[in-house]
Amino acid sequence: MRGRMMLFALTPESTLTRNISRYLDINIGGLTRRKLANTETLVEIQDSVRGKDVFLIFSCSKDFNNSILDMLMVVEAMKNASVGSITIVLPSFPYARYDCVTRIDRCPIARLVADMVQTVDCDRVLTMDLHTPQVQGYFDIPVDNITAEPAFKIWIKENHLTKAVLVTPNPEGTKRVANFSESLGMSFAIVHVSDRQVKRG
Repeated sequence: MRGRMMLFALTPESTLTRNISRYLDINIGGLTRRKLANTETLVEIQDSVRGKDVFLIFSCSKDFNNSILDMLMVVEAMKNASVGSITIVLPSFPYARYDCVTRIDRCPIARLVADMVQTVDCDRVLTMDLHTPQVQGYFDIPVDNITAEPAFKIWIKENHLTKAVLVTPNPEGTKRVANFSESLGMSFAIVHVSDRQVKRG
């Protein structure tokens, strides 16, 4: 498996990809994105991916929208190069926080992102701590939604922070923060944030 695995970073400066590469002792594959004069993007895969199991890591970007399109072009280019399988790694799933639609003239954009990902026929999606679990239901392909809670618990214990207070910024996170704090014997608090702007004048 290790010999067939390849890592690619959609964001060249991705610290996450470098850390994964160092941990697994796997080099990061060559990938270039070049802006043309007409603002279109040209994607080039610089290493052979034929028969390889590729993990394409899409970490946080300052320009989600264009990066999503770039990701789709990279997947399509790899498919044309006879890649064995492609797993898209999305630590932060784009627009997952806006999947609940309260107006009929707004679409659940997370579902649109899921549809686009499946259009290019990737094999699997790996994401982390989805804002709402139902986002997984938008996919017809396997989706692994892993959690960072074990890593947080280790870090809290190693830094002796068990007397600190865990805070959730919205009521929807109450159950999660309650379970988390109980497992560590910590206190927790809930913050209510209003969407209404305060008028000054």
